[in-house]
Amino acid sequence: MAFELVKNIVEAEKEVDSIKNQARLRAETIKSEAKTKAEQMLVDVKVNAKSVQMKMVDDALKESEAKVHDIMVKAQQQCQEIETASQLKKADALKAVIGKVVKIDGNS
Repeated sequence: MAFELVKNIVEAEKEVDSIKNQARLRAETIKSEAKTKAEQMLVDVKVNAKSVQMKMVDDALKESEAKVHDIMVKAQQQCQEIETASQLKKADALKAVIGKVVKIDGNS
């Protein structure tokens, strides 16, 4: 009977060791899977962030192109107004110079 008890204890200890090893292996597997999943999540986040960044840059470029176009149109209008005004002033200045050189009575 003592022999049976010792035998049962030894078998129980072996079973405990086996359970511990299985638990350790399972823990290592879970840890490895978690690490792999975390690494993949990090890659996914980086890819997504790059995609969002590119979209934001594209949107900003489109918006700035529209603003630049508006500014160019306004600048062209202002240039045209300035050119028209300068033509009118040029004509007035020319008349004034002619008026000074050739007096009203036709004498120089």
